[in-house]
Amino acid sequence: MSNLAISSLPSVPDAILSLLYIIAVPVLLQKLPFFKKSGLSKLQIHLLYALVCVAALSNFYIYNALYGYGDCIMYMGRAKHIWELRSQGLHVMVTDFFNFTEDGSYAKVFDFMNPKAWETYGIVLLARILFICYMLAFTQTYAAIILFSMLTFGGLVALRRTLLQYFPDKKITATLLCFGIPSTIFWCSGLYKDSLTLTFSAWLVFFTARWMAGTNRSGNMIGAIIALLLINFTRSYVFLGIFPAWLLWMVTYNRPKNSGFIFLGTYIVFIMLAFSLPMVCNINFPQLLVNRQHDFLSLQGQSFMPLNTLHPNFRSFLNNAPQAINHALLRPYPGEAYHFLMLLSAIESLFITLLILSCLFYIYKDRLNHPFLLFCLFYSGALLMLLGYTVPFSGAFVRYRSAYLPFLLSSILMSIDHITIPIIRKRVYFR
Repeated sequence: MSNLAISSLPSVPDAILSLLYIIAVPVLLQKLPFFKKSGLSKLQIHLLYALVCVAALSNFYIYNALYGYGDCIMYMGRAKHIWELRSQGLHVMVTDFFNFTEDGSYAKVFDFMNPKAWETYGIVLLARILFICYMLAFTQTYAAIILFSMLTFGGLVALRRTLLQYFPDKKITATLLCFGIPSTIFWCSGLYKDSLTLTFSAWLVFFTARWMAGTNRSGNMIGAIIALLLINFTRSYVFLGIFPAWLLWMVTYNRPKNSGFIFLGTYIVFIMLAFSLPMVCNINFPQLLVNRQHDFLSLQGQSFMPLNTLHPNFRSFLNNAPQAINHALLRPYPGEAYHFLMLLSAIESLFITLLILSCLFYIYKDRLNHPFLLFCLFYSGALLMLLGYTVPFSGAFVRYRSAYLPFLLSSILMSIDHITIPIIRKRVYFR
């Protein structure tokens, strides 16, 4: 194990280049109008970017040195594979850049009629982004991760700017929601599709909020549509979860008075349609979730959680709803932790649940109909329920959930009146 850990450390050139990028990248970012308008000072940009980079490097080192496997290692391997093909000629490397290889077979990136290809689009996209970072880092592994972290950092800053657009007096709360959730920083700064999910979702809300504010409407709408397409490209089921909430946000932003009833009523209709359509046509969304659960149950893992078998009918989903909610908010339990990271995840889950329950007593009534907060709640809630129904491994669940926690907690923390909380009535820490 010690030899493996030593071999996983960055080389001297890699370490020097990584340190240089951690220092230099924020300096360059500060010159961009997007970051100049973020409300973050130069020191804050340096510190927050360093936080994201340290989390990404720690994630990769832990899974490379201590475990020797993980999705992050797989993605880095694919990026290096493309680079190694240059010895066979530039045309070979370019051709491979637009293909995905698995078990010796190729599935073209834009082969939309191939179901196998749909499952690999997110892998293709992330591996190609990482390949570009790998080239810009002069083929240094850890330096490439530093550059990849710019993606997550930009997305988190975009989400923070959106929160402050609606709640300008809550800068500390917005910063904590974006950079203070441990699992989100640890997983979504690393080399995972969850990083892309969070980043593209953050850019979607940023462009949409600016469009609603009347700023460069055509440009921001194009940006929002591109973000939606990238979300679908990364994980199609996330697109199915975010698109209805996004449309309802668009519909209600000028009519917020009854937004809560519109969101709730529309989702009830969606649920009724989902279970009714199989009776009249071949569209069967419940069966898709059943199949997804079956695929997960066929796998093996150390963090397995018992999961009731789903059936494609309303009663089965209703009976399993309490278990899905339990998985979404409470799992893993502290007693289920089999290593230190899992214990930290269990503590975080318990803390988030207690925080949500506590905040329910301090909801600011006027914000129950806030279209943006309703978007955050229904988007994150739908995806967390989907995960609760289908994912039986707490280790995977923690990573998948991390991309939606900023939206879930935003819908809660931005809805409360902090002045009414006795502990902080005199000292408003979250303003």
